[in-house]
Amino acid sequence: MNAKPNSTNHLASSFNWRLPARADRLLLLRLLGLALTLASIAPAQDYRLLKSFGVVTNATGYQPAGPLVQGSDGVLYGTTFSGEGSLAGTVFKLNRDGTGFSVLKAFTNSVEGAGPSGSLVLTGTTLYGTTGNGGITGEGNASGYGVVFKVNTDGSGYTVLKRFSGNDGGWPNGSLVLTGSTLYGTAGGGSSGRGVVFKVNTDGGDYAVLKNFLGDDGWNPGGGLVLAGSTLYGTTSDGGTSDPTNYPNGAGVVFKMNTDGSGYAVLKRFTGSDGAGMCDGLVLGGSTLYGTTSSGGSSGVGVVFKVNTDGSGYAVLKSFIGGGASPGEDGQWPNDGLVLAGNTLYGTTAYGGSGNCGVVFAINTNGSGYAVIKRFTGDDGGCPLGGLVMAGSTLYGTTSSGGSSNHGVVFKLNTDGSGYAVFKSFGSSDGISPAASPVLGGNTLYGTTANGGSSDYGVVFKVNTDGSGYTVLKSFTGSDGANPNGDLVLGSNTLFGTTVSGGPGEGVAFKVNTDGSDYAVLKSFAGSEGRGPSAALVLEGNTLYGTTYGGGSSDDGLVFRINTDGSGYLVLKNFTGPDGRLPWAGLVLAGNTLYGTTVAGGGSDCGVVFKLNTDGSGYSVLKSFTGSDGASPYSTLVLAGTTLFGTAAGGGTQDRGVVFRLNTDGSGYAVVNSFSDGRIPAGDLVLVGGALYGTTIAGGSSDRGIVFNVNTDGSGYAALKSFSGGDGAGPGGLVLAGSTLYGTTSSGGGLNCGAVFSLAMAPSLAAPLLTQTAEAGATVYLTARGAGYPPPTYHWYFDGTNIPSCTSSNLVMTNILSSESGTYSVVLSNSFGTLSSAPVAVNVIPAVERRPVPGVEVTGEDGSLVNVDYANALSAMPFWSALGSVNLSGTPQYYFDLTLPIPPQRFYRAWQTGAPSVIPSLDLHLVPAITLTGSIGRSVWVDCINRFGPIDAWVTLNTVTLTNTSQLYFDTSAWGQPQRLYRLVPSP
Repeated sequence: MNAKPNSTNHLASSFNWRLPARADRLLLLRLLGLALTLASIAPAQDYRLLKSFGVVTNATGYQPAGPLVQGSDGVLYGTTFSGEGSLAGTVFKLNRDGTGFSVLKAFTNSVEGAGPSGSLVLTGTTLYGTTGNGGITGEGNASGYGVVFKVNTDGSGYTVLKRFSGNDGGWPNGSLVLTGSTLYGTAGGGSSGRGVVFKVNTDGGDYAVLKNFLGDDGWNPGGGLVLAGSTLYGTTSDGGTSDPTNYPNGAGVVFKMNTDGSGYAVLKRFTGSDGAGMCDGLVLGGSTLYGTTSSGGSSGVGVVFKVNTDGSGYAVLKSFIGGGASPGEDGQWPNDGLVLAGNTLYGTTAYGGSGNCGVVFAINTNGSGYAVIKRFTGDDGGCPLGGLVMAGSTLYGTTSSGGSSNHGVVFKLNTDGSGYAVFKSFGSSDGISPAASPVLGGNTLYGTTANGGSSDYGVVFKVNTDGSGYTVLKSFTGSDGANPNGDLVLGSNTLFGTTVSGGPGEGVAFKVNTDGSDYAVLKSFAGSEGRGPSAALVLEGNTLYGTTYGGGSSDDGLVFRINTDGSGYLVLKNFTGPDGRLPWAGLVLAGNTLYGTTVAGGGSDCGVVFKLNTDGSGYSVLKSFTGSDGASPYSTLVLAGTTLFGTAAGGGTQDRGVVFRLNTDGSGYAVVNSFSDGRIPAGDLVLVGGALYGTTIAGGSSDRGIVFNVNTDGSGYAALKSFSGGDGAGPGGLVLAGSTLYGTTSSGGGLNCGAVFSLAMAPSLAAPLLTQTAEAGATVYLTARGAGYPPPTYHWYFDGTNIPSCTSSNLVMTNILSSESGTYSVVLSNSFGTLSSAPVAVNVIPAVERRPVPGVEVTGEDGSLVNVDYANALSAMPFWSALGSVNLSGTPQYYFDLTLPIPPQRFYRAWQTGAPSVIPSLDLHLVPAITLTGSIGRSVWVDCINRFGPIDAWVTLNTVTLTNTSQLYFDTSAWGQPQRLYRLVPSP
């Protein structure tokens, strides 16, 4: 029939049922409880980024400007206002002895905030703070009006609690105060543009402006708040009574107000002569407030003051003295909060002192006993803007400039003025652009970066093979070397290396201990003695051998030797052009013979392979490249027996570079691989058995370089890793430790400043095998998602016995039998090792008869009768047929479409007559219909278990008493759950 509801009937939305297409049949199979095919994953390598150079992951930040806060465990937390590159500040932590420095949050985009400056607030393991900019809201300020944020002390959970819009405040730069779950703070902006006092919950809710400043009652609050009971105390830098000549906008006020926004009162209006300007960080002692102003006073360079909480008793405790042509010795422009200890106040001035870099001072609360306990010089810090924190008799603070990079420091100082120490100097000190292969010592990688460090001339660093423990061992200054490019060589506890430039001449050879001590320049190169040493040294006993890219008698470079103590420098070979020129790569030593390459020279000026005795005799060219067989060999050779292997950065069939081999007598030259996917192989090779591993600077899927493998006979070429930029770009040479390759990239990573990476070659499992339950007669798949190179072989085991018929990554068991219940495991093997998986159980159970049926879930008015119709096609006038009806004795209820076979497609609707208080609606699911058989009155437990997971985790869905000898039970709870299997158990 064509059921057509009249105008008073209420129709629910119609739903379409279609026979699932191939992709959707997986859902049908899940509901049926049949086995699913698990797709195998092609072998891949375990690539890890161990160290990313640059801002995102390794920034320290610049200009710490907010006060430190100390945790109960003694850890100090603080902020920097800006940072390296595009970095817009950081939240950091470090221990009181200077160890354990860590960036918890690097502000890298204007949406999440930029420029944190006020003090953090710490409660439990959560830090709260503000940024003066960022937090774009789209309300008129392209850079944002600032945010309130929170972040956990382990760096997780960064959340923006409030994005200011200008009218509700903007550009907060004062410290927050916390009581209960409410934060209070100050900001600029507001309805009059003169600043606000605000509150916001720690979950970001219930933001409210408590006070809009108008000018006469204050203007530009910025020093943070002090809370006593339910009263807030604060300051403004402008407003109040004005000196129209010197302070046309007013000289600022001290105010108080209740936490609900009521009771606002001005306690003190500054006049200029008794203080003016930025008033930072009040401190409360009893009923007296102490603070500073950054200007005003007798010399116009700031004061220390006190005032009672009722506004009485204002007094200037200290008026700082300007120095005229020379800065005031006692400090100028106090710009930070005070610390109160007993009857003594401690504070800082931004300028003044003998070096005009600021001071730390002490003064008694009655104004007596003023003393400067530290004068900053610039080298040890300058312009302290961040205030102090006290632990015992030690003060901790920050400076916004000075230090080794002039980007600020964290310092400590005893209250008697002794014990000053800088234990953190901010700057891009971790290096930029590693250009050489790392060298391995134990579980530690040692390497260099060509740039970065305290003077941007590069560094020597170390990092553990798991990515931890990154440390700069040496930061080059220029005069002691600059821009290291070659690999290091490790001898006992000493590293030897070269820099391309720097020193008194044009590059140096140096040594430094593995703990960073005893750096020394062994040789400073210039002119005829060589220039631009760019390659790794070779260490033999107490003698080092190396090359310089230029210099020498013809300025085409040379080969030299030098003792490890810097004595005995000798030029072994001066290149002249026809016999090679511009040796860029390192040397290989075999007995008394050195083997090497030049990137140019020879008959076609495409470079040569040469040999030379260690006493300088016996020089000969073994190979002169022509272009078609390679050009410009930049990498160090690898020697195996009497065969040399190497790469040429250009040439070959597509002019993308080649891998070559050559006998030590000059015979047998052959191109092992001419590149078509990678290009410019310039890094050192690693030889393992009969396979070579190397890199190309460019090429691959993103043209950022690859790691490759090729057998020494030219077979088996494969690209193992294609770099994409974020995981590194421009890889250099490799080093092998056990079954893992390590290397560096000259760019890419966090801020395109390079990276250290590892590439595991031994077999590994991307995911463990899954314990599962299966029905007899089903197909069971066990899949080993293997990684490693060469691709691993697979050997499957059942109850500890090898299954010889299966050597692929998938074990497929069709029509599985109950006798095949047991434990299964797989062993993966390649030339780097063997891996055995943990055994997993497969439990085979009897099959339970069931089929999927469309279940129409109907919702509507309780107690109403809802009709369910269907149509097999939709059109302008669909043909609806009555399917049945549902009495809603409780909603929702199901109507099950038991049509056999399941139609290819079907549409449903639910409707009822009259005007129900609840309009009917429907939903549609595939529901397993389980067949129950037995005598009438018999009770059956219906149990279910997840297909994948523990094989004993059965759950009873229901106990059903049979009303027919064969009836259906519908598992309506199966929808949205993991794949289920069933068992039927007669109840006792």
